[in-house]
Amino acid sequence: AIKVTPDEVEITEEQVEEALEGLRHSQAYWQPAERPCRLDDIVVLDIRGEVEGEPLFDEKERWYRLTSEATWPAPGFVQQVLGMNKGEGKEFVLPLPADFPESQFAGKECHFKVFLHEVKEENIPELNDDFAKSLDWEVNSLEELRGKMKARLRERAEQEAKSKLEREVLEALVGFSEVEFPPILVEMEIDQLIGEELRRRGWPSLEDFLRNLGKSEEELREELRPLAEERLTRSLVLGKVAEQENIRVGESEIEAEIERLSASAGERREELRQLLSSRGRESIRNELLTRKTLERLVEIALKEEPEGPAEQTSEN
Repeated sequence: AIKVTPDEVEITEEQVEEALEGLRHSQAYWQPAERPCRLDDIVVLDIRGEVEGEPLFDEKERWYRLTSEATWPAPGFVQQVLGMNKGEGKEFVLPLPADFPESQFAGKECHFKVFLHEVKEENIPELNDDFAKSLDWEVNSLEELRGKMKARLRERAEQEAKSKLEREVLEALVGFSEVEFPPILVEMEIDQLIGEELRRRGWPSLEDFLRNLGKSEEELREELRPLAEERLTRSLVLGKVAEQENIRVGESEIEAEIERLSASAGERREELRQLLSSRGRESIRNELLTRKTLERLVEIALKEEPEGPAEQTSEN
């Protein structure tokens, strides 16, 4: 049996106000400021840096956000720029960090020359009814906007709690399930993981990818083996649960998901819909089957006297 406790979802007024503040900043625009630059400004800089006479940085009119967390091009750079005015130049020396990406320069002093072309400050709209109506939220007042924001935050938090619960249920089920599979399936899963990583990072070939990592193919495969075994185990367990619970995905469900996914494509909606219909149906079917199976597992686990699929297996 699987026993889990769902997290309670509560949205505070502080969370709503923080989200509204973020919304204000997302609608801000940057305007020229005729004053010395300060934290959170954007400055337009020429940046030149040399290490032992060798050029390292050469940026022209780079837009640079002055934040206390910024460490590029070197820690302390922001503090040197703060207070500069439009049209002003400055020279200073900063040590490069020990973990600098180009190791031959790590820990060495860099001689910087900067020239400030412009200072820009953030113009943030006032939080009022006019601001609320200017958004594409279909509200007519700030109070309505607060209400919608709270509802969105709750929906997001509930989805996160649901995903967390599904992970916990699946991990518990996998923990007491005995799954055996032939080694060839693990190798195939490793192949799948490598292919996903190549596509995600945009590498044209495995050889180029390995060269960048500084690893052999055997080393990479051994590194990915635990993840491959974990994914394979979860997939087989979910497949068994779907079989025992007689969970199916109908064509109408696939069509509805295709419509949902293509709805956000704008002018390319029909093109994406046709692509998903012709090439993505099996992938969508598997995704929906996984989703429905996890939902069923949670439903079982939340019963007062839960009966997990593993128990059903022993009875059968």
